[in-house]
Amino acid sequence: MFLVENQALYSRADRAQHKCVGGSTATMEGECRVLELAAWSQFPVLFLGPPRSGKLRAAIALHEASERKGQSLVLVDGASIKGQILSHFNKAKDGTLIIKHYDSIPTELRYEIESFVACESPALLLIATSKTAFAPFRPWFKIEMLPLSDGGTD
Repeated sequence: MFLVENQALYSRADRAQHKCVGGSTATMEGECRVLELAAWSQFPVLFLGPPRSGKLRAAIALHEASERKGQSLVLVDGASIKGQILSHFNKAKDGTLIIKHYDSIPTELRYEIESFVACESPALLLIATSKTAFAPFRPWFKIEMLPLSDGGTD
């Protein structure tokens, strides 16, 4: 199934006319293509990288490149989540929920979040940022970020 989805993603991304933030160098074009592929994926998306690597900027660009562009975009700091996550899902509805510092959320709550998105809210796009790797409970579309030399936002 994963191979079939990847082929469908490449096909859709080739037809997409998204404009990507950044430059027009070969590296930026490659990064834009990865964002476009992630935008069409049915999996949650994880931006993994050190502080100041542009994870949040890329997460917002991903929302803008997705079919959910006109829907709500809700940003939550994972360090402040203490169990009221359902209210954030309700705010995001069929849009995008970005959770910063996903690695700071306790394991049992991450399991609850991933299960809810997979079973109860499949139309929601879940995007997470993390500075450290963690063991997910469901498949993720993982994008590893490198530090930005210009001090971009996280």
